[in-house]
Amino acid sequence: MNIIIDGSYITSSLLPFKDGRRLYLPLDTIFPAIGWTYSREANSSLALSYEQLNESRTTYLHDEWNDTLHEIDGHIYIHSKRLSGIIDKEIAFDSQTKTVTITSPTAAELEAEQAYRREMFRKAQEAVEEVVVEVTDSMSGEESQKINFGKYSPPAIFDALYTLDDQLQEEGLSLWDELGFYGGYYCSEYGNTPWDVIVFGWTGGDGVHYGFLTEFGSVTDLNEAPIVMVSPMGGDEAGEVVANNIREFLSILAIDESLLYASFDNEEDYLADLRQDEQSEWAPTEEQKAQRRLVMSRMAAALDLPVIEQPYRYLNQVRTERANKILVSTHDGLGVTNVHPDDVGRQHESLLVDGDLESEELQEYLARATYAGKLALLRDFNAKDFDSEDLENIMVEEMINLGLTDELARKNASAW
Repeated sequence: MNIIIDGSYITSSLLPFKDGRRLYLPLDTIFPAIGWTYSREANSSLALSYEQLNESRTTYLHDEWNDTLHEIDGHIYIHSKRLSGIIDKEIAFDSQTKTVTITSPTAAELEAEQAYRREMFRKAQEAVEEVVVEVTDSMSGEESQKINFGKYSPPAIFDALYTLDDQLQEEGLSLWDELGFYGGYYCSEYGNTPWDVIVFGWTGGDGVHYGFLTEFGSVTDLNEAPIVMVSPMGGDEAGEVVANNIREFLSILAIDESLLYASFDNEEDYLADLRQDEQSEWAPTEEQKAQRRLVMSRMAAALDLPVIEQPYRYLNQVRTERANKILVSTHDGLGVTNVHPDDVGRQHESLLVDGDLESEELQEYLARATYAGKLALLRDFNAKDFDSEDLENIMVEEMINLGLTDELARKNASAW
């Protein structure tokens, strides 16, 4: 491999090496050329230091051996991304020429980078100007709903739910209490809420919420959109399809809302758990059970909900059918089901999203990826977050090119 530092070729017997996506650089080659030194500390940490007349700084690396740091034949190698952040220099690798380039940013380059970021921000704002408003702590409910629903309108079934709750409230009852969630049209501020989900209800615990999965805007009628449960505390696997549509979702809740949260190996375990709950000291009283049956029967009648006689089997079937529809798998488990005419006859390919993904590899993938593959990539970034502004800018531009303005608006409104 070749090494160029600020325009000068560096000659050394110690060369960088690649381990998968990761590039490791030898400190004994790099540091003398950039005025840095390193030393081992008594606690096995590594001290990286820079000293000039007007500047002095030291970074300590602890417990990063065999990950960020490798020692080979007495020489220490460091992951290029980690080193770049420490020394404030751009480190690039050209896979064609096998050349590592380390560059100190000039004032002109810093200004050009800032100008590029401003331009990307302007383009993103322009692309979503019809649905995006400035996201502040004082964003109104109307503005939040506009971002949340985008091109869609709230289904009429919610008007019926609110009307029924008003009637029940006059009788001293509550529809929302019995359903286990509360209606709300405002957009999610959780960064791992899928960007193609329109939120319609919140449980009030751990940020858990329900929403319509629009399949990146391809669903034409929200009444037929799959329903997802999003558990923000679930990390990068936060979303799960729990019903085929809103009416079946309400039917499941009317039978047993806990079925959505618990996991069972088989139906027998589920039924055994129900029997055990009946014997628990926290089990609802007969009066409470009668009240819930009354409210749920009123809802089923008012909305003419479908009858689901075997809820455990229904939920298993929903999960199985979803899995069978997936064209490209994603880290969050939702996958991508979108069929695009340009993808006919093409092989779908995935790209691993991790902390070592570089802009060059991302752009090469986007140039050859299918439509479904690009959507899968967006799902993975949505779940895992962007490792750098460069990657985010590339994907924002791709979202604009794909016409995903609603999804971009929800992304911008989230507070990852």
